[in-house]
Amino acid sequence: MTELQRLQQMFAELYDGKPWLGVTFKNALKGLDAQSAAKHSLEGRHSCWEILHHIIFWRLNVMRKLPINEQIRQNPVKDFQPPISIDDASWQGTLKIFREVHEELLALLQKLDAKHLNMVVEKTGQPYFWYLHGLLQHDAYHLGQLAMLRKAVLHE
Repeated sequence: MTELQRLQQMFAELYDGKPWLGVTFKNALKGLDAQSAAKHSLEGRHSCWEILHHIIFWRLNVMRKLPINEQIRQNPVKDFQPPISIDDASWQGTLKIFREVHEELLALLQKLDAKHLNMVVEKTGQPYFWYLHGLLQHDAYHLGQLAMLRKAVLHE
């Protein structure tokens, strides 16, 4: 298995597989309705919905840096953006965008070549490899937050 295939597998596992941390995005978001997802169960902290917006925002930012001639969608949300409307249609729309961005990320990883991993991202001095591994770590961290917040809002 190549490094790119491992990266793709790890992103796929975090979404709906059997990742090492034992929770997936699909499980962490399961059972949340719009009211639950928008709830600030811990004072001064973000809601599940805001965290999901943050994940979408940063995935798209990293995807735009990849050295592939692909049109990457504009960010449909701002970083940690609160929901504009707290209703189930809006929540389902956010879940749909998250799923689509996930699928787009996996498709981009398939198009990358191993040589791209060590290439340096312009203006940063950092290789693409670091951005992709950083995004995995970022996603795992926020996945843990989502799992904890889900428990808090569903058991209140």
